[in-house]
Amino acid sequence: MNPQQVNADGRIYLDYAATTPLDEAALEAMLPLMRERFGNASALYSEGREARDAVNAARRSIAASLGCRDPFDITFTSGGTESDNTAIAGISLAARAKMKSSAGPGHIICSAFEHHAVLNAVARMRSMGFEISHVGPRADGVVHPEDVEALMRPDTVLVSVMAANNEIGTIQPISSIAEVVHAHGSWLHTDAVGAIGKTDFSLEECGADSVSIASHKVYGPKGIGALYLSKQVPFEPLIHGGGQEKGRRSGTYDTASIVGFAKALELNVARGLYERLDAIMACRDRLLDAVAGMQRVESALPIERGNRERNLASFAPLLVDGMESEDLVRIFDAKGFAISGGSACTSGSGQTSHALASIGISPDRASGFIRITLGKGIGFTEIDRFAQALHEVAES
Repeated sequence: MNPQQVNADGRIYLDYAATTPLDEAALEAMLPLMRERFGNASALYSEGREARDAVNAARRSIAASLGCRDPFDITFTSGGTESDNTAIAGISLAARAKMKSSAGPGHIICSAFEHHAVLNAVARMRSMGFEISHVGPRADGVVHPEDVEALMRPDTVLVSVMAANNEIGTIQPISSIAEVVHAHGSWLHTDAVGAIGKTDFSLEECGADSVSIASHKVYGPKGIGALYLSKQVPFEPLIHGGGQEKGRRSGTYDTASIVGFAKALELNVARGLYERLDAIMACRDRLLDAVAGMQRVESALPIERGNRERNLASFAPLLVDGMESEDLVRIFDAKGFAISGGSACTSGSGQTSHALASIGISPDRASGFIRITLGKGIGFTEIDRFAQALHEVAES
């Protein structure tokens, strides 16, 4: 991917948490499968076998990039939202069916600042008789394992805590939470859509029983994702049909997108992750240092410079006093900057960020929230230009 393509026409893209540009190498890997090698991977003739071989090679590559020993623990989906919904319903229903009827109605715990793909999927389970508990992060933006422990019940069938928050960028202690959940005989799901490629994340080492992943967050194509399911976790499929993905998710394979997903992960996760994150973190810290000198702008939570173990290196969540998020997005758009007022999936809803509310930020302060997220193609030049524009907008 050419960084000049990211910041075309002098515009500067600062919303990498919403989506990323398609890596040129991923596109090149996809094109033959969209033109000449277009066979259906479920067909038995040679064109089908060729497509199936491409899917299986991509599956092995993805497993290797993400620290998964068995490639067939990876189930392809249409993206993070489907992966989350599939995990929440598929595991909860199967686990409750295996549970003794006297244990309870079935109980699900999720963090209070999950992406709405999880929150709304969990809310839907209430209509199926499940009882729901929400565990809030503390003021540091972290869900603490002991707070999960306090909510566990004999009939808790699933706990869902995201690997890294998609609005404020705090990294969650998933392996420690997994120990608590497993000690109670339950299952853990984590939405890792915002963590893959931004942290040193391993599917098996994190301890979660199911993990949601999306291609377009790691410079791959949109409309393709994956759900990691450990062999032990009970699971009831939601999509039925031709029995693809060992019956876990039926449907014709999007072979080209699967191959592009694998290539993007290989290039942007498996190779040179730390070097890239260090460079991105230096840009983030430069922006935070610039903000520290402004009267009406502050970081939404404390972020230690030079540290990417507690907060995603690419995230700068900011609060602008006396201004509204949507107005700020429009103002900066007109000035040539693409920024976010929060999660792209809820942008424009007019609602105050539930993530900010969960860490105790008042609605008045949260109304001026902007999320600056960095990626390839961003350097000190782009950061300095944005910092100057931010000073002009906020301090004028």
